[in-house]
Amino acid sequence: MDFEEKQLEELKMNIRRIARQHNRELLPQKIADFVVENFAPKAIMQEVIGEDIEYGKSMMVDKIIGIVVEYYGFTFAKMSIKSRKREIVHARQIAMYLLSTRTHLSLKSIGEMFGNMDHTTVIHARDSILYRMGNNTMIKKEIEYLNRQI
Repeated sequence: MDFEEKQLEELKMNIRRIARQHNRELLPQKIADFVVENFAPKAIMQEVIGEDIEYGKSMMVDKIIGIVVEYYGFTFAKMSIKSRKREIVHARQIAMYLLSTRTHLSLKSIGEMFGNMDHTTVIHARDSILYRMGNNTMIKKEIEYLNRQI
């Protein structure tokens, strides 16, 4: 099984787990909040839950992820794997910070988007970026630039 197939299988398992946790009526919106269209093809979503998912309900989430992915040059899948490489961690923390400050998503939901990370990881990411913005003008300028793009 290659990397992409493994990522898709992991995504399917995450969606099934979410489906068990949430009321079926709320499921399409919850999934739309977790999935970026380029990362999970619509056919996979239909296979997993047997419904047609309307993308676009979470345009802000998609936009933030897209801007961060483009700016740092990593795919969303690469940012979602548990890597400790500084540049990947930085991009992931920036994305988590922007999602936590610019969307309605819960910390738990944001963590689940990034490969089932705990909500405390999202808190740490948000707080780390806030701290570094206060001490590093380059990071502050990055955040300001990304916020303008959103």
